Amino acid sequence: MKSTDAQSTYPTEFWILFLTVFAAMLGLGIIGPLMPIFASRLGAAGIALGLVFSGFSLSRTITMPIVGYHSDKHGRKQFLVMGLILYSLISIGYLFTHHIIELIWLRLLHGMASAMVIPIAMAYAGELARRGKEGEMMGTFSIATMTGLGVGPLLGGVLTDWFGESAAFLALTVLSGFAAFLAFRFLPEQHGTRKKRSSGSFRENLKQVIQSRKIMGVLWFRFVMTLARGTIISFFPLYAAAVGQSLSNIGILLSINMLLMSLFQKPFGRLSDKTGWRLPFILAGMVLAAISLFLIPYAHSFVQLL
Repeated sequence: MKSTDAQSTYPTEFWILFLTVFAAMLGLGIIGPLMPIFASRLGAAGIALGLVFSGFSLSRTITMPIVGYHSDKHGRKQFLVMGLILYSLISIGYLFTHHIIELIWLRLLHGMASAMVIPIAMAYAGELARRGKEGEMMGTFSIATMTGLGVGPLLGGVLTDWFGESAAFLALTVLSGFAAFLAFRFLPEQHGTRKKRSSGSFRENLKQVIQSRKIMGVLWFRFVMTLARGTIISFFPLYAAAVGQSLSNIGILLSINMLLMSLFQKPFGRLSDKTGWRLPFILAGMVLAAISLFLIPYAHSFVQLL
């Protein structure tokens, strides 16, 4: 009885999706500690460095509603596979980038590809989730993202220190290609079993989203948290390097942060389902995040940064 229940909660498609996303995020995590330093070496500083990272997020933000609308209409799989293939091709482009403008354009394209991967994968996983188990299942799915992004920086730092920048970008190419193969070969098309897909126009659906206080509240929350996260991703590796940390050490610091987030995803998802205390958990997490960000400039050693 228990095995049947577990199987219905976590179908085979879920684990295929889990592995696909893990491989893709592992590749992205590998270039995490390298990208700010790589951009700085190309001459990026201040605004230009910000554009390298904000360009990724901006193009992703603009593209996500459009991709989401068409994936609702035409299915998730094709967009997911397309995004992963673009990941692989763009990572090859990094190997031939010699000017900051080229890097900014690649980051814009990378952001567009990103809109086809994680948001689509999360929507796919959400439709697989059984009612009453959404928090637990999405928490479990988030482990793929967090673990990939967590292990990636450690591998990226070691690869770059030992074999150079090219090794990290090649690893992203291979892992993204592998993820695309998994999705194309083993992942069935999702036909919206949870809810009937919207038949309205893109403008009508967007208007409904904007008019929903709950959805807009979640969007603003995600915006603020992503803004804080973007600051860490953009400038923390540079700060850590400035206080004498190697890329391997920077990778360890980023990996520990993401792995701890991954470790607590499922327990807190399950706890929020049982207690319904979603808002208190969110507020507590935001306060702890704010305190940790505030303390970073006062940390100068590896142990203090840890």
